[in-house]
Amino acid sequence: LKTVNLENSRIFLLLDESGRTVSGNILEIDLAAVSDDEVQFATVDDIKIEGDHEDEVTGYWLTQTRIGPFEFIQGTGDHVGSEVVEALGVALAIGSVLAIAAGLLAGVWVGKKIEKRIVDISNTLDRVSTGDLKARIPISDGAKDDLSRVSESVNATLGRLETLLETQQQMSNDIAHELRTPLQRLRQRLERLQGESQPDPSEAGAALVEVEDIITTFNALLRIAQVEAGDLRARFEKVDLGAVAETVFEAFEPLAENQN
Repeated sequence: LKTVNLENSRIFLLLDESGRTVSGNILEIDLAAVSDDEVQFATVDDIKIEGDHEDEVTGYWLTQTRIGPFEFIQGTGDHVGSEVVEALGVALAIGSVLAIAAGLLAGVWVGKKIEKRIVDISNTLDRVSTGDLKARIPISDGAKDDLSRVSESVNATLGRLETLLETQQQMSNDIAHELRTPLQRLRQRLERLQGESQPDPSEAGAALVEVEDIITTFNALLRIAQVEAGDLRARFEKVDLGAVAETVFEAFEPLAENQN
């Protein structure tokens, strides 16, 4: 910005009561173009001043004021307004650059945070794919954005998956434990039947009973696993727990009395 030159952008003229110049840098001016207490505009061609006019000045805003017996005329070059507009333009340009820079910095910061959270989700899923079913996506306290809701859903799904796999493993262990003894007895019966030239029909019948018991046990374990996994929840019915408790009480009351 150019510095305002007060020597030729601010002009004034002080006249005595006879119209003679007392002081000022205005050499010639058409007094008819200046009204008392009203601002008037005069071009540089209508005013002659000491020195040269500022290049940016095309005219002056003038006003005339009476001070006792004196007349005081003062004016300001119109380039002041142009410089104010220029200063505002520069300030607007600088403000726009700063706003864009701040927006870019904020965008980079937000992008880094989002990238980190996406990496956390990816790493968690990678851990799960390698067998770590207890891996969970870290979620900040109080976070309620879209990624947090997605992370909560994924964590809930992983928890459900872990429960199902644990149920499946427990079911396998239960089947192995519950069927080991019946299968051993069945094998012994079949070995005895195989060693006899004339198998005893009662042994064959007992073997069939063992097979039915094994199938019944297996189906019971399978139903328990399905109930724990929630697969049979659609067929659930309301049960009177009072009646169940009363039945259990009646079943165990004699045993409890015998053992004091």
